[in-house]
Amino acid sequence: MSELSNRLEKLSGLTLTSVHMGIEEKTYETGSIHAKGSYLQDNWNVTISYNGKSYSTKYFSGIGHRKLIRSAKKEGKGYYDNLFGGFKTEMEACKSQWLKVVEPTLADVMCCLLSDSQCCSGTFEDFCNELGYNSDSIKALNTYLACQATRNGMIKVFGAELLDELSQLEH
Repeated sequence: MSELSNRLEKLSGLTLTSVHMGIEEKTYETGSIHAKGSYLQDNWNVTISYNGKSYSTKYFSGIGHRKLIRSAKKEGKGYYDNLFGGFKTEMEACKSQWLKVVEPTLADVMCCLLSDSQCCSGTFEDFCNELGYNSDSIKALNTYLACQATRNGMIKVFGAELLDELSQLEH
């Protein structure tokens, strides 16, 4: 169990509520040769509650967090099920419940939110330099502002001191 998980267990009354909002295919482009690809992610609405205060946000997890049903196995880029027969793509396997949704853990959600909260604790220029963003980018500014909104929401729930303490723990 991680340091963060251990500390979170000791916080009496800390809860996570999560609602699965579906699966989505995301595309990306990387590198100077503009390689393109795609991946599937589960979309969640999560709420963290502590001492009568709460923070709600969206949370995303890759389908690698899902559990493969016993009779199915991964073959290449798809899945085969010996019991039901047939071959399915990743998306079809998810929709057919061959890959079962697994709710995110409190520690995983907190780790993500703590990371977002920490990366914007300095100036916008510091944020861009540290993460490799162009400081003349509206997209970078919007990302920074979203991280600040996360930080402000987390401070309202945990207070700055506890938030900073939790941010220092390994997960």
